[in-house]
Amino acid sequence: MKGYAVLLVFLPYVLAHHCDPPYVHVHHHCLQVKVIKDATEGISWEEAREECKGDGGDLAIINTPELLQDVDKYIGDNFKDQYPDREYWVGGSGQDEEFTWIDGSVVDVTSPIWHPGRFLGTPSQRYLCLAPTSTGALLVLDKEENDSLSCYICEDRLA
Repeated sequence: MKGYAVLLVFLPYVLAHHCDPPYVHVHHHCLQVKVIKDATEGISWEEAREECKGDGGDLAIINTPELLQDVDKYIGDNFKDQYPDREYWVGGSGQDEEFTWIDGSVVDVTSPIWHPGRFLGTPSQRYLCLAPTSTGALLVLDKEENDSLSCYICEDRLA
């Protein structure tokens, strides 16, 4: 009987941290990194979002330093050797100094996860991407509507 009690105690934890394929568990989130092998054939932020929605998810919200660090490590362990120096669409956009995540929450532009000075005061709509740097990934909000990237990160928001 004790074995059942232990199982019941840990079962909610195990179920809460399960991701259905093709998503993988990264820092309490179910994420899927998608890469178009030919870097010259990128897609727009809107197209990446539609692709994610087609798989039952949406573009990822990466709003904490810990999540950014873990996503950067996951990309480094699985993609950087094969696809170095690529940027990845994630789920934020805005213009001037007002930016939101796809869930409507406000993007905290004062967070240390931002590349300094690369996004404020832009009058046109801008889209958020994760960019590799020599000291780890940072978020950058400097892509425009017609820009294209060959990588994007989806999140299963229901997991």
